[in-house]
Amino acid sequence: MKNQKFNDYNKQHILIIDDEPINLKILSRKLETEGYEVIVASRGETALHLVKQSLPDLILLDIMMPEMDGYEVCQKLKESPQTVDIPLIFLTSKNNTEDVIRGFELGAVDYVGKPFKHLELLARVKTHLKLRSTENQLQKMELNYSLINRELLENIGPEIVGTSNAMQEIINLMGKVAKYSDTSVLITGESGTGKELVARGIHALSPRSKNYFYAVNCSAIPESLFESEFFGHKKGAFTGADDNRSGMFEIADKGTLFLDEVADMKLELQGKLLRVLEEKKVIRVGTHKEIPVDVRVISATNQDIPALLSEKGFRLDLYHRLNTFEINISPLRSRPQDIPPLVEYYTKKISYRLKKKITAVDEKVFEILQSYDFPGNVRELKNFIEKAVILCDSNKITINDFPNLNLHSDTPFPKLDTASMQNADFNLDNMEKNLVALALQKAENNKSQAAQLLNITRQALDRRIKKYDLE
Repeated sequence: MKNQKFNDYNKQHILIIDDEPINLKILSRKLETEGYEVIVASRGETALHLVKQSLPDLILLDIMMPEMDGYEVCQKLKESPQTVDIPLIFLTSKNNTEDVIRGFELGAVDYVGKPFKHLELLARVKTHLKLRSTENQLQKMELNYSLINRELLENIGPEIVGTSNAMQEIINLMGKVAKYSDTSVLITGESGTGKELVARGIHALSPRSKNYFYAVNCSAIPESLFESEFFGHKKGAFTGADDNRSGMFEIADKGTLFLDEVADMKLELQGKLLRVLEEKKVIRVGTHKEIPVDVRVISATNQDIPALLSEKGFRLDLYHRLNTFEINISPLRSRPQDIPPLVEYYTKKISYRLKKKITAVDEKVFEILQSYDFPGNVRELKNFIEKAVILCDSNKITINDFPNLNLHSDTPFPKLDTASMQNADFNLDNMEKNLVALALQKAENNKSQAAQLLNITRQALDRRIKKYDLE
């Protein structure tokens, strides 16, 4: 039993305040046998001094004491920000309901009657210490979440919006992986979910934040220019190389290189990228000099890479190199509770940009938008809001400002008459070929737009074009 301060900080600490020496002795022995560290006080004033010095995990407090009773001690403890959250259990021989209620009103979490039933006392002590530990963990998680959010707000603005558990978990993962500045990250998720925003957030929270963040869309770089774009070139290395040029790895040195749509890379190019990631050196086109680079690579894709691996469309060794740490962003339709804050955020931001005084959103808008499946995710929602802001003629957006919003995706198929069914082409390949051709025609042969119309990836569209000889 200790009477001054706690010494073993690996144990949970309990302060007993009681003016009866026999109670102090018995309780201390029981609690120390259970593995707790105990200090005691027989007077209220002494106890208040000890609490501020040692900050115990739990207090057992007798009500009937001379000079300063337990109620007064409790009140003073609950008035101090330093001790207000310490759970306090009253020890009392009083059975009066009003006295018990008074103890709870002052902030006690429980009471135990005298004479003690030691098993009951130990059970209540254990329960309240466990609750305190759980609360501390939750508070720590909330603090970390708020600190990360504040840093994200300062560095990239309030674009990462969401109150769902899924979004909180993403922000939590961002904060954890950001600290390890050499760890590569793969961000997966459907198109429009905000993968680049998450990548920028990781960079902003990392030790590399003061250096360059360079984003590149891998599907937009022609195969013939891949090495020049990524690794740089020497003047005169090829026609049009009029100057020495640094590649993306050199530009992002000491910073972060973001490879968007990384799964769209050709296999041969994947091998060249892998070599640089492993050796951490680049060679400019037209030279033999190795240039060391220190770059964190964050990549992103909306494709199913495991499926590509099975089809030999993506290198397994590159996948493992890029996927040291994966963050998956769930589609907006699976977290509808994030839609209201996103609507409010984009309404405010876009209204300010377009110089329109829109100050409110009708509740019906939230209700209707939460019932929509958003195949284009947050990007589609943002476009909806911008159109609504443009159409809005008052200071409040209503559902009438969304004229093209199709909320009836569950419309039943039209009934076919017998003649139509007899003449219908039930060949799936023919139907798929015609649908792909129609999408290409509608998109004026823009493959990215055609893939979006068909709700498939660009690579999946390329495979179908080749299959049906639609070039």
